[in-house]
Amino acid sequence: MIRKAITWLRVVLPPGWAVVLALACWLSCESLYFWIESWVPGAGTAAGILKGRDAVVCAMAACYAVYRVIAFHPLFNESYYLWLTLTPWRRGTPLPVGPVHLVAQDALVLGLMLTLMHNPQIWRLTPVSLFFLSYLGTLAVSFLLVGMWGFGYGLAFGLGLVVYLDVREPAGLIACLPLTVLGQLGLRAQWDRFPWQVLPLWDKLRKQFIPSKRTVDGLGWPFDQFQPQPSTVGISYRDGVLLSLLAGWWVFALAANETTPNSNRGVAYALYWYLLLAIVFSRLFRYCRHHRPPISLWGRLWTLRWIIPGYDLVFLAPFATILVGVGAPAALELLVRSTGFSLPVVPISSSLVLLLAINLGPTFETWRLTGNHRIVPSLNKQEFQQL
Repeated sequence: MIRKAITWLRVVLPPGWAVVLALACWLSCESLYFWIESWVPGAGTAAGILKGRDAVVCAMAACYAVYRVIAFHPLFNESYYLWLTLTPWRRGTPLPVGPVHLVAQDALVLGLMLTLMHNPQIWRLTPVSLFFLSYLGTLAVSFLLVGMWGFGYGLAFGLGLVVYLDVREPAGLIACLPLTVLGQLGLRAQWDRFPWQVLPLWDKLRKQFIPSKRTVDGLGWPFDQFQPQPSTVGISYRDGVLLSLLAGWWVFALAANETTPNSNRGVAYALYWYLLLAIVFSRLFRYCRHHRPPISLWGRLWTLRWIIPGYDLVFLAPFATILVGVGAPAALELLVRSTGFSLPVVPISSSLVLLLAINLGPTFETWRLTGNHRIVPSLNKQEFQQL
């Protein structure tokens, strides 16, 4: 009986080393707590250690949730996906590796995690809320990668509401329940579409970070830059608008969970400036990684060609993004002071910045084919292919 119970539970458990590592972190906090309590009973330091212990349990629940999707979903395992497409598997029959949907073992694992929290310093069911938040967030990514944008964005916006209501409170856990139903319905619809037409974004990321040992991806530089049908990654206007609104909503939700107005403002602006710098530099890196100006900066100064319209067009979108990113918060703050209306300044500014950075042209494909540039290799030596 015990052996059957262990076999039944091991279907969803992470690898043994991960379980041992998690328990070792928990045991170190517990040992330190009892050691301090034995020497100085009632010390304030011991309560701080219990908060760290609670954070470890919450991290265990979140990591377990992500593992439940990443390890068992064929979308995140190329060899598993390719093998499954060759079999007669269809929805209604068990997946060979393990279930992606929630099962009874998950409730038992979460119950065992909660037993590790004696004298908790946070709401006891916080790990459960974080489990649902992480599990549904990973599911939302899988929905978006196969083109199920209704389920994907629905979960993403709904999880922002969970964060806004605070996962450390009962309201956050209650908000997770209808989203869990939506996630399970999305899984059923996802299996009905199997095999999926995977979006180019995930296909490229999978080949870059999880390369296949059977094939060589590409011909190397410079042949990849001149191939007739290159694999391009683009974002539609629909996704650009929805992602921009989603980012503003999540900035608003994250900032709303701070305890004081000053901390709200500080966290919101910190997120905002990091977002602005990240999207500007990531766009410039994407466009200019292999495409450099036709002449150097010294050549521009010497020939008085300070502006090269065919190339400098690539800087218009980042420049407009920076202008709006700097000016929008100041303009909205002025509007708030003059009208007296309370506006979420940073979330609105974040959405505006992303709207410009994602949707302003030229597209990368247009830039690659028509830009006035010279093509250069990156610093990655693996791009060169010996023929």
